[in-house]
Amino acid sequence: MKRFVIAAVGLGLAGCGNTGPAKEAVGDQLKDPSSAQFKEVRRVDDVVCGEVNAKNSFGAYEGFRKFFVVDGAAAVLEPAEEGAAKEYFGVAFSLRCPSSG
Repeated sequence: MKRFVIAAVGLGLAGCGNTGPAKEAVGDQLKDPSSAQFKEVRRVDDVVCGEVNAKNSFGAYEGFRKFFVVDGAAAVLEPAEEGAAKEYFGVAFSLRCPSSG
């Protein structure tokens, strides 16, 4: 069973609105970082949240999936994630990236 990926990388998130380092941290978790498409990327305090779509090893886009980056560590929900790990990621995402509504 795959688990969502948490990778610690030495990137700072200083600078209000600067999401470049966070996108780079997410890209490090993808099969084809150059194909990454980001949407709904936002900063919530020191957390960068959003969704990413990228190509898999077959060259097909997998569909948008949620991510968040805290202190340079990226957590990206794996497309085939199921069960408790998917639920845990959902709770963590909701706590760190509350809806703005």
